Formats: sequence, structure tokens, C-alpha cells
Amino acid sequence: MALIDERAGLNVTIDDVSDAAGVSARALQLTFRRHLGVTPMGYARRVRVSHAHRDLEVAAPGAGASVTRIAMDWGFANPSRFASYYRAAYGRPPHETLRSRRGVTVPSSTRLIDRAAPPSLDADD
Repeated sequence: MALIDERAGLNVTIDDVSDAAGVSARALQLTFRRHLGVTPMGYARRVRVSHAHRDLEVAAPGAGASVTRIAMDWGFANPSRFASYYRAAYGRPPHETLRSRRGVTVPSSTRLIDRAAPPSLDADD
């Protein structure tokens, strides 16, 4: 877990983590599922979403921060997928967090993101 936490903004693979832990990829997956209820890559996704959430919360007004830029900074190439993961974790779309930080509240009726149920954060990409 330490490797994933330390390298959250980088492309960490299951092989990187299993090599660092000195176990096979399969043993690593079983251990993560048994103790955390998620795969190593699912855990990595949770960590990246958490870091993106923090960045959305502290984004300075007028600094040019955007949901897409912050998502990309944390390794999410697809903004829609990031928005689904974010909504599953925090109960609202990321643009609401960013705008509320800027003092702009976005009514839920003006959401631009599809309202379909988001995929589980634990699903592997």
C-alpha cells in the first residue's frame, strides 16, 4: 500500500506493487481482497480519487483549475470515467466540489454529467 500511496500520481502497475512486496501478482490480489475488500488497482484508484478530491477542494478561484486538468494530473485520462468514480465516492459530481470551493453553488438540476449509476470504484479498468 505504501508504494501505491507514494506514487499515486504515477502509472503504478500490479507488477510494480507485487515486485515491491516480494509476492506474485495473484497473491497480492488475494491479500488486498481479503484485507481491504478491493483489488490493488481498485485501491490505487481510490487513492487517486481522494487526491483529486483534495485538489478540487483547495483549488484557488481564478487559478485556471478545471476538473479535467485535475483528473489528468491524477492519472485519469477519461474525464467522464473520473466523474463516475468521483460521484460514487463523494455523492456528487466533481464540478460541484470545484465550484462550491469557488463560492458558486451548482443546483443538482443543472448537472451536465449523465445521471446513470456510476461504476463501482472497485472495478478494474
